Amino acid sequence: MKKLIALYHQSLFLKLLVFFISAIFIILLFSDFVLDEFVQNTVLWYKIQVYRWIIIPIFLTIIVYLILQRPFKLYKENIQNLQSVQKNYRFVVDSLIDDYFFYRHERDKPFIYLSSSITNVLGYTKIDFINNYQKYGAGELYKNVFEKHESYVQQNLKPPVYELVLKDARQKTCYLEIKEIPVFNEAGEIIAIEGTAKNITKYKTIEIELNEKEKKYQTIFEVISDGLLVIKDNKIIDCNKRVLEIFNCTVEELIMHTPFHYRFSPPYQPNGVSSRELAIKKIELAYNGQPQHFEWIHLRNGHDPFPAEISLVKFSFEGEDFVLAVVRDVSQKKTIIETLKEKEESFRILYESLPIGVMQLQSDGTILNINPKGLSILQITDEHEASFFVSKIKQRLGDLYPQHFTIELDNDNSHSRCLSVHVNRINLNSISLDLVLFEDITETIILKRSCTKQEAYFKEILENSRQILYKLNIETGSYEYISSALYNILGYTPEEFYQMSAEEIKSLLHPDDMPKANTIVAKLIQNLDTFNNEFIIEYRFKHKNGQYKWLSDKYQIISQDDSTYIVGNIMDITQIKDAEQRIQEFLEKK
Repeated sequence: MKKLIALYHQSLFLKLLVFFISAIFIILLFSDFVLDEFVQNTVLWYKIQVYRWIIIPIFLTIIVYLILQRPFKLYKENIQNLQSVQKNYRFVVDSLIDDYFFYRHERDKPFIYLSSSITNVLGYTKIDFINNYQKYGAGELYKNVFEKHESYVQQNLKPPVYELVLKDARQKTCYLEIKEIPVFNEAGEIIAIEGTAKNITKYKTIEIELNEKEKKYQTIFEVISDGLLVIKDNKIIDCNKRVLEIFNCTVEELIMHTPFHYRFSPPYQPNGVSSRELAIKKIELAYNGQPQHFEWIHLRNGHDPFPAEISLVKFSFEGEDFVLAVVRDVSQKKTIIETLKEKEESFRILYESLPIGVMQLQSDGTILNINPKGLSILQITDEHEASFFVSKIKQRLGDLYPQHFTIELDNDNSHSRCLSVHVNRINLNSISLDLVLFEDITETIILKRSCTKQEAYFKEILENSRQILYKLNIETGSYEYISSALYNILGYTPEEFYQMSAEEIKSLLHPDDMPKANTIVAKLIQNLDTFNNEFIIEYRFKHKNGQYKWLSDKYQIISQDDSTYIVGNIMDITQIKDAEQRIQEFLEKK
């Protein structure tokens, strides 16, 4: 019975059948045949006959009401629910603030609908985006969109999800994940496209950063100077390029082999233990979380044994445990250590044979050692006797290193001596030490004072000379020395000449004497191998005041320090030339 009632509520045909039967029954009930049979009262029969056409519609209306009451109630509830769902749908669509916005295209009508969340996602208003979506880089959302979806429908394919990159209102790059579905009419034609745009900028940024980190780590893995091996179940499953160089093999020859394979390890290690047994033990300890670091003898593809430092450490990736092996070829290191030992012995011999004194001091002034030359300079036989020297050093030491100063030592019954001292602070095994280098410069100071005195005499002669003395580098064309007499003769200081180029100096020659200057260097080079390479040339040179002076230049070429120079002296012969000209003019008048 319940099934029949449920079927009645769900079937329109049964409702119409019930109504039809009820109508036939009521019409028969009020027919003349029934009334004559069951109504004997003439007055009642007459009233029924008069009012039956009113009573019958009332009964039928009541029956229709009873039949349609439940469906209408359900219809009203469905309408209310639909309106509520639509309202909630719009509310949800417009409330997805940061992540989504929705749109709908109809044929020749792009963005017939656009959710207001577009403002929160991209910063544009709805009207602004609809009017300028192509300008903002969103033209892909509408371009050939109906053609694409018709192609998907024909091929029975699900519309793919794709990404769109555009600029938001702040001109920042925004990544959108686009999902679209077609809307069909009753004829199966696409009448609209509805799309969802999800803002995946945060995820995309993270993805890009992860990809960059992955590339960076891959680059580090490949270019690191040590060999790297990834071991799983005692077999090598990955490696970097450096390992291939170390073992002198290809990837195919290394991958899926064990580190103790006969190509890469000898049968036994120097301690007499089997390479296979020892390697398995070390790898097992690393798997148990105990990092291993040890030395190992490897082979270069079956040949040339070499020492290596091996580090093993466990790491996990995607739920699996692996061992990372770092292989460092220390053959050069071993060679360097042996070389250092040899050099250490050489340095010891050198230290003891140095011609200068060397002393090491602790920060508290304790003397660690002095070399034999230092004892000789200080005229002592034991380092403990050098306390007087250390006290003088402490008096002169400051806070900055290195330092250089001189110390005078007074000896009994002898002249004082002067020592040149150089102090530098060094760190040796985390301990700060003062390294003191010193030598006796007493004779040097005496000679220097003598040279200084002679130099002053020589400088005084040059400064008071009436001739310009110079030294010109032929290769560079620049003066390396000009005496100060230049100012008295030509009005220029030596510094001004040093700053002039060869062309600038040449331009100061008298135009008629210019050809002479062009042949000077050629003549000198031509006479390089002869003993007679001195020349005298006369020319006119412009004074700083603009007048030309006659100069007599006596010069010669010399070779010094792998360079060629012209050295000479210049005299002012302007007065002589003027006198010669007046004599010539006088003779011509006769």
